[in-house]
Amino acid sequence: MPAIARLGDLDVVLATLRARDPGTVDDVRIAIGRTVEELAIRGEARQTRDWKNPLAYRDTAIDCLRELMGWNLIEGTPLGDGAEAFERTRNLPMRLTSEGARIAELGTAERREIYAQRLLVRYALFHQILEKLERSEILIPEISDSVIKACFRDAANVANDQDGWDKVALHCEQMFKDSLQPDIRLSPPPMRAKLGEGIGKFLRRRYLTKIPKSVKDVSGATNQAIALVILREIGFKGDRNSYDRCLRWARDLYLANDGRHVSGVSGWLAWSASKIKCATGSIAIERRGVSQHREAVRHAIMEAYKSIAVRERTEGVSVPLIPIYQVRETAAFACRVCDEVVDRVLGEMVSEKRTDDWLVQFHLGDLREFVPSARPFRFDGQRYFYISMYSPAAPVKGA
Repeated sequence: MPAIARLGDLDVVLATLRARDPGTVDDVRIAIGRTVEELAIRGEARQTRDWKNPLAYRDTAIDCLRELMGWNLIEGTPLGDGAEAFERTRNLPMRLTSEGARIAELGTAERREIYAQRLLVRYALFHQILEKLERSEILIPEISDSVIKACFRDAANVANDQDGWDKVALHCEQMFKDSLQPDIRLSPPPMRAKLGEGIGKFLRRRYLTKIPKSVKDVSGATNQAIALVILREIGFKGDRNSYDRCLRWARDLYLANDGRHVSGVSGWLAWSASKIKCATGSIAIERRGVSQHREAVRHAIMEAYKSIAVRERTEGVSVPLIPIYQVRETAAFACRVCDEVVDRVLGEMVSEKRTDDWLVQFHLGDLREFVPSARPFRFDGQRYFYISMYSPAAPVKGA
C-alpha cells in the first residue's frame, strides 16, 4: 500500500498540475508541504517537516504521483526512490491525462467517490478491513507508559521478561471485558496466552540485541505488538501501519470511523459507517449520512453528554464542560456514523435551537490537558474544544 496518509494530498496534486500544466515533481512536493503547513496552523494536521527543505515531503509527492499514474490520471513517467533519485527527477514535467484533467475539474465530493472506487479495486487490504468492520467492530487495547512501568520490572530487559508480557496480556484482557456493551459487536479477541506470546516475540525481535531508548519506546513497541496479534486474529494480513492507513482513507471517504475516546470503551475502536456492495464490474457504496440519521444523531449527542456529565458533575457545577471529542465519538459510535455527521448535527443544534433540543454551547476552555490525538471541531470558522448542554427547564449551576 502507498504511504499516502491524507487523500487530500491527491487533490493537491491534481490542482497543482491543472494550474501549471505542466508542473514539476518539485511543484507537487512544495504544494503538499504548504498545504500541511496551513492545516497545522488550523490544528488539523501535524507538521513534522519544513517544506522549504528541498527534500521534505518528497516521498509523499512521489507516492501520490505514482498512484495517480496507476489510475491513468497523470502521464506515466519513471520516478526514482531516495534522495539521490529525487534530485534527478525534481524538475521533470508532470502532465494530467485527459481523464485526469476531467477529474481535476470535479467537486470534492465527486472526486472522493472516484477515489473510493479506485482504492477499493486496487487494494485488497483496504476492501478487506471495510468488509470486516461491516460485520463487527474492531477494538485494539493501547497501553500507557504508566502501565508499562507497572508490568515490567526493568524496561531495559523487556525482551526477556515473560512475566511482564503476561501482565500486559492480562491488562488487555481486562480492557476487552470493560468495553463489553449491549450494542457493541466486537471481533473475538485472542486468548491471553496467545496475546502474551505474540507480545513476547515482537519485543524479543525488537530489543534482544539493543536496549530500549525509553519507557515511551517500550510502550510504542508493545502497542504495535498488541495490534499485530489482534489483526492477525481477525485475519488482516497487513501490519499496524497498514491498518492505520486503511482507517485514515476510510475516514477521508466517510466509509468508516474510529476513535480512542468512546465513553465506556477502553482502547482504539473502529466501526463501519457504510455498506459496500460489489456487483460484476462495479462497487456500490451506501453511506450513513446526515439526511437519514439526523434525528438519531441528535438523540445520541444528548445521551452521550448526559452519560459523560454524570461523572463530571460536582456540588457547585451541574453543567460541566465536556471535551467535544468525547461527546462526538460516543454519539458517532452509537449511530455508526462518521465524525462529520455528528459535527453537522451539533452545528444545527446550536444554530437552529429547536424547542425539543437541549441548549448547546461551545467553549474554548482550558487547553492544557486537551488530547493532541483529538480531531478538531469547527463551527462558523472558529475552533472549539469543549461543549456544555442543559435543558432550558432545569436549573443551571456553573455553566
